[in-house]
Amino acid sequence: MTQGERGDKFYIIIDGEAKVTAVSPDGNPVNLSSLGENDCFGEIALLEDTTRSATVTSSTQCTLLSITRENFSKFLKLEPKLLEHFRALMQQRSSNTPTTPKK
Repeated sequence: MTQGERGDKFYIIIDGEAKVTAVSPDGNPVNLSSLGENDCFGEIALLEDTTRSATVTSSTQCTLLSITRENFSKFLKLEPKLLEHFRALMQQRSSNTPTTPKK
């Protein structure tokens, strides 16, 4: 998953590890976090209907569960409490992501 690309899936790490990075406004890479088993990513682009705010790269061999945008939306309608959870997670992650420069 690459910063700036259109987000069309949500991911859950079943097994393995990944790192989350982003490019800062001055063009330098910034390490944001590490992810592991049962962590998820990709929710920001789906909830905000925007491009990816960060790049996620596997650090080890990973097994991922991917959920399409359409199924993610259906799932959140069935489980509204999860929408609250993902909005809180999105807010936390957005505050840690450097703002990309406007072109």
